[in-house]
Amino acid sequence: MFYCRVIDYRAECDLLERIFKKHSDCPVRTILDIGCGTGNHDLILAKRGYKVTGIDLSDRMISVAQRKARGRNNPIFYRMDMHNLTINRKFDAAFVLLGAFEYLLENREAEMFLKSTKRLLDGILVFDFSQKYGPKWWFRIGDKTAKNVLVRLDEWTTLKRNRLKGDFHWYFMNSGETRILDRFSESHLVRTHSMPEIKWLLSRNGFQLLSFYDMRLKPPSSSSFRVICVARPSP
Repeated sequence: MFYCRVIDYRAECDLLERIFKKHSDCPVRTILDIGCGTGNHDLILAKRGYKVTGIDLSDRMISVAQRKARGRNNPIFYRMDMHNLTINRKFDAAFVLLGAFEYLLENREAEMFLKSTKRLLDGILVFDFSQKYGPKWWFRIGDKTAKNVLVRLDEWTTLKRNRLKGDFHWYFMNSGETRILDRFSESHLVRTHSMPEIKWLLSRNGFQLLSFYDMRLKPPSSSSFRVICVARPSP
């Protein structure tokens, strides 16, 4: 619910469609969203005519996604582990966005994900990853006309082996941001990658790298914050 106000899901779906048109050998009709959350991408893509399946490990996320899609047969959602995808059909494309790939902390976890995904693909895989994080940033949900706003402050601590600990501090405040009405915190452990590391993982697990992009679909540099990878199963 919160992220709908700070993430432009329609623009991200536009970006996916541009990638599909550029890199798919055949028209994309069926899509697998891995780490779908509450299904915001999937509802948009389904309205655009794609047959969409979303999977996520979180019962709560899948429950919300299913509630959003109630009364429709597209998209459909399943609770499933991205390490072991057990769907008995193939897809024209699969994608993993909004940092879900970063929660695969070990190479063996990333390899399990790639091998599992490869079995389901007749087309391309699109996923994003971070090369680095800043030490601290924050965003604000709401505007000055709203009665209350939600503010999130992120603090990142660099650990060994490209691990990062993210502490997210949420503050529910009045619109003038002078009084805290409620607060809570949560911690996340994620991993950054370099483009050479991703290329090695793909090659090792039967994928052919097609391209890296930044979030504007331009060639990324080694200092780009977030990178999009496009790959397909090797012939």
